[in-house]
Amino acid sequence: MRRTMLAISIALIYMPFFTKAQIFEIINNKAFGTIGRESYPSLISINDHELILACRTDADIDGDKTDPICDDIIQPIRSDIWLVKMDTAFNIIWNKSIGGAYTESEPTIEYDTKTNHILISCTSISDSSCEKTSNSWFNSTDIWLIEIDTNGALIKDQRFGGFNDESRPGQLIDSKNQHLIWGASKSQIGGDKNSSNHSNQTDIWVIKTDSLGNKIWDKSFGGTGSEFQLSTDQINYSKSVLIDTSETFFYLIGSTNSPIGGDITQPPNATLSPNQSNAWIVKIDSSGNKLWDKRYCGIMKPFINSILTTNNDLLLGTVGVSGFDMTDTNKANNSENVWILKTDSTGNKIWDHFYGGSGTPVNGIGASERGTSKIENALDGGYLVTCTTNNDIGFDISEPTFGGMDYWLFKIDVNGNKIWDKRFGGSKNDYCAGFVQMPDSSIYIYGMSDAGGVTSMKTDSGHFYQDIWIVHFKYHDTTTVTSVNSNFEFEQGIKLFPNPATNFCTVQSSNERINSVLVYNTVGELIDEIKTPSAASIQIPLEGYPQGLYFLTIKSDNHQIAKKLIVSNKK
Repeated sequence: MRRTMLAISIALIYMPFFTKAQIFEIINNKAFGTIGRESYPSLISINDHELILACRTDADIDGDKTDPICDDIIQPIRSDIWLVKMDTAFNIIWNKSIGGAYTESEPTIEYDTKTNHILISCTSISDSSCEKTSNSWFNSTDIWLIEIDTNGALIKDQRFGGFNDESRPGQLIDSKNQHLIWGASKSQIGGDKNSSNHSNQTDIWVIKTDSLGNKIWDKSFGGTGSEFQLSTDQINYSKSVLIDTSETFFYLIGSTNSPIGGDITQPPNATLSPNQSNAWIVKIDSSGNKLWDKRYCGIMKPFINSILTTNNDLLLGTVGVSGFDMTDTNKANNSENVWILKTDSTGNKIWDHFYGGSGTPVNGIGASERGTSKIENALDGGYLVTCTTNNDIGFDISEPTFGGMDYWLFKIDVNGNKIWDKRFGGSKNDYCAGFVQMPDSSIYIYGMSDAGGVTSMKTDSGHFYQDIWIVHFKYHDTTTVTSVNSNFEFEQGIKLFPNPATNFCTVQSSNERINSVLVYNTVGELIDEIKTPSAASIQIPLEGYPQGLYFLTIKSDNHQIAKKLIVSNKK
C-alpha cells in the first residue's frame, strides 16, 4: 500500500522545487470548510495513518461538515469546535461538532498515547448544553477541556474559569498522567480560581490536576500590567508551558508590559512605550513555586511561541523590529521580521536572529512577516519554524509571493543559521498556523486560507469564505539523497522488531549499513543516540524508557529515514 501510494504521488502530482540543497515534493493539498468561517486551526497525527484537525466554525451542516452546530435560536452569535478525522490522503473518516449553545473558540489539540485519547483545550462562554456539562462562570469565557476517543465519542469534559474572561488555553500531560493547564486570565479569586491576579489585566494562569482531573493547585503569574496578551490573527498555536526532561521544572513562556512588581523582577527598557510587550520566561517547580523570571526587551509582538530543545535550551519566537535585547538587525526599517531567541536553561541568551524579507510594498501593501506560529525540533536535526509572510523574494525568502499572505516555512541549524525555506500559498490570503512532522519524514503544513485563489501550489479552491488549508509535502537533502527512490529503497530495507517492544528493540537493515539511530519523544526531544558505524543491525536497550510512542531517525552514510517505535508495559 505504501509503495502504491508513493508511486501514485510521484507519477501524478510530483512537483520538484529546488531551494539550495533541497528538493521539495508536493504530495497533496486540500481545503476543509463550509459556507462559513473556519479559524483557530490545530492539527495532530495520532498514528502513521491518521490526522485530526480541530478548528472553530460558525457554520451548520455544509461543505465538508455533516454534524450540526449546537443550536439555540436565543443566541445570535454562536460557534462550535469542529473536529475532522482524516487519513493521510485527506479522506474524511468522521467529523463532529462539539460545543454548547453559545460560543466555543481557540481550540488546541493533543494526543495522549497512554490512553489513546484526544484532548481538546478551548474557550467557552456557553452554559450547560449539548456536549457541555457545566455552566460558564458569571457569563464569562472560561477554559473548557474535552476528552474524546479516536472515534469521536465524548469521554468527559471539564471547565476551569473565574468571574472574568479566560483565553488562549492549552495543556500538557506528564508521565504520571498529571495535567498542566494554562491560559490568560483576567479573573480574581472566584469560581475555579484560587489565585488572585496581580492587576485587572491578564495574568498567566496555570492549573495542575491529577489523572482524574482533580485540581492539585492553581497559580497566577504576572505584574501590574498585562501578561500573555492576545494575538489578533486567529492563529492559535502556542506551547506556552514547557516541561523539562526530568519533569521537575516547568517554563512559562509569555509576554509582559508590566513594570517591576508582582512576579516581574526586571524593568522594561526606559525608552520603550509603556505598553510595549517584552518576551518573558518564568521557571517554576512542580508545586507551582516560582524559581526565577527573565524578560527580554525589544519592539516585538506579544504572542510568543517556544520549544525546549534536546539539551534543555529554550527557543522563543515572535516578530518585531531591531532594538535593545534584539542584538541582531532586522532586514528593513520599520518592517517586522521573525525574531528567534535562544537561551540556556537558566535564561541566559545564547543568540538571537532575525529572518524574513525586505518589507518592500507588494501590490501597494507594506510587506512583513506575521505570527511566528510554530517552532519545533526537526527530526533530522536543527529547528523548523513557520510564520506568515507577504514579503516578495529577497533576503531570507527564496521564492516570490503567490499573490497575498502566504505560509512560510524555514529551517535553521542549532546556531540559528538558515538552511532552507519554502513558501506555500494561493493568490489570496493564507495564514499559517503550524505543521506536523510524520514518522516517514513528510510534513503537513496548515493554516487558514481565503476561498478561491487557485495557483500551482493551491489546487483546491475551497468553499465560500475562509477554510482550513493543509499541504502535504516531503523535502530531501540533495547532498545526501541521490533520488526519491534510493531513500525509499533504504526505508524498505529497515525492520524494527519487536514493535511494540518492552526491554529492547532491534533495528535491522538489509540494504545499507547503519551508522546511528536517534530516538525522539513525541515533543521532538532527543532522548538517546546509539552509534555503531557500519552495522547491519543495532539493538536499543529500553530499560529506562517510559511507556509510550517514540520516533527513530535511522542513518546510513547516504540516507536517513524515520520510523515509529512503541514501548509497552514492562513485564
